Amino acid sequence: MCLTYLAPISLTHIHFTQTIEDLEAMLAYVKENNVQSAAVIGGGLLGLEAAKAVADMKVESHIIEFAPILMCRQVRFVCLYL
Repeated sequence: MCLTYLAPISLTHIHFTQTIEDLEAMLAYVKENNVQSAAVIGGGLLGLEAAKAVADMKVESHIIEFAPILMCRQVRFVCLYL
């Protein structure tokens, strides 16, 4: 699971991505534990980038988004100027 920072938490299977070291730790965890799938919380731009990074690790990614569409904030902003 890959999350952007929400609160201090110490669970080995949950990874917060803020720095390159965070991504390196997540990659090491994936390799050491033969991770097959991961959930990414958030379907905004950063969430989609995280899902792509997970997919690049040859891990199936699942995006969990509250809004009815992905990138809803970005899409709404673009639609204002159409």
